[in-house]
Amino acid sequence: MSAADAAGVIRRHADRLLALPGVVGVAEGSRDGRACVLVLVTRKTADLVAAVPPALEGIPTALLETGAPEAFGPDCVPPPSGGCET
Repeated sequence: MSAADAAGVIRRHADRLLALPGVVGVAEGSRDGRACVLVLVTRKTADLVAAVPPALEGIPTALLETGAPEAFGPDCVPPPSGGCET
């Protein structure tokens, strides 16, 4: 499956995935050189592992723990270490 296939799968399943408590994003990724659907979560819990299927339409999924998203101000460029430097 290609990245284009993954993009279509994400479009069809994003609303359902984003409705799960703790899911903060869905993105295209790759695992072992193959396209996958990354499910971004604040904390990887047993409930989320059980709720997110191992594959969607043949495209594997992967849960990525990102923590809570933070908004940055218009003059802020996030440094590689996180936080905010203006």
